[in-house]
Amino acid sequence: MQFLSRPIFTIALFVLGAGCAKPGGGPPGGGPPSGPIDVEVSTPVRGTVTDAEVFTGRTQAVMSADLRCRVSGYLEKVLFREGEDVELGAPLFQLELKPFELAVRQARGTLEQQKAQLKFNEANYTRMNDTYKQGVGSVSDLQQALSSRDGSAAAVETATAALETAQQNLAWATVRAPFAGRISRRQVDPGNTVAADTTILASLVQLDPLYAYFDIDERTVLRVRSRLAPNGATKSDQALPVSLGLSDERPEEFSRSGELKFTDNKVDPNTGTLRVWGTFANPKRDLHPGLFVRVRLQVGAPRSVLMVAEAALGSDQGRRYVYAVDAENRAARVPVEVGPRSNGLIAIEKGLTGDERVIVRGLQNVRPKSEVVAKTVEMPRVKSAPTGAGPSPAGPGDVSAGASGPTTGAPAPAPSEGPMSRPPAGSGGPKSGKSGR
Repeated sequence: MQFLSRPIFTIALFVLGAGCAKPGGGPPGGGPPSGPIDVEVSTPVRGTVTDAEVFTGRTQAVMSADLRCRVSGYLEKVLFREGEDVELGAPLFQLELKPFELAVRQARGTLEQQKAQLKFNEANYTRMNDTYKQGVGSVSDLQQALSSRDGSAAAVETATAALETAQQNLAWATVRAPFAGRISRRQVDPGNTVAADTTILASLVQLDPLYAYFDIDERTVLRVRSRLAPNGATKSDQALPVSLGLSDERPEEFSRSGELKFTDNKVDPNTGTLRVWGTFANPKRDLHPGLFVRVRLQVGAPRSVLMVAEAALGSDQGRRYVYAVDAENRAARVPVEVGPRSNGLIAIEKGLTGDERVIVRGLQNVRPKSEVVAKTVEMPRVKSAPTGAGPSPAGPGDVSAGASGPTTGAPAPAPSEGPMSRPPAGSGGPKSGKSGR
């Protein structure tokens, strides 16, 4: 038994030693390979970027209205499907029309009666005037006839106004859409009595276009102003392009483009921010008021920078770096400062001169002074969804980044749901009222 146990023990040790070795002959423990590392390198490309800041905001309807009836009455019909899009002037609710139709008939009858009385009094005045000229009759009788004629004329005006009021009330008995938009669910069912200008029947919001409002800090305000008016000239900021990103999109994605349409007239001294609105087209009506959004505002002029693939970047305690291959085919860590990104490329603000061979693939096992076998390739680009102000892909030697992705400074605080979450009255922002604009 001892003679057989020694070979078995030796074989077991051999198997355990083989299992500890790295597959492929590398060193155990998963460390870097002992020989040269195969990598792919590329030189930085030059592109044009525009600095931008990213802020948080919320969408809001350009126009919204709580629908109320202008007259009191018995609700007879609901003429829409809840949640559908309605056109300007579309009938939405209808009160019982019979009382209003009777009021119109009564007012029309009164008007005809007053017209007949006016006709009689005019004829009487004409007759009295003719006889007075012939020396028959008194001045008092003539003045009485004149007063009766003028009183009848005034009564006709009053009856005409009463008829128009009755006709207007009849028209108001049908509530129509004050603008094109999307209707909410009804708040009152048929069979209920509604009070004039009090009972809310439903709400209506305009979805195309849509506002996105956000607050920008003082530093950004001054930066934008200086770019728009570098020589002190007064220029409007109404044409500033802005882009919008949704919460389900990647941080660098801004899928919708728009324009800055409104800035408030003063900076809030409590927060040090300025309220602004961007207007965005929403033809599919798939965005709704109240959504949390990211808004990117261009704050700088276009400039030329070096750009590399995001895959080439590493991070060490928040500091970014790339690996460059020197003349002796050894890797060297190069600290860099990054800027805006676009389509898988990221701007390098500091750290590179443009002639380095930057490792873009095979970084897993690379360490400082690692020996590498470098294969030169074109700078890889990661295709992503087009952004609102983003560029079209450029050639190998140039990349246009359009408006940048991440903010280069601290964004303004997210708008609260307090008084600042709604635009001030009369400030040109989103409107709301009883029946829209």
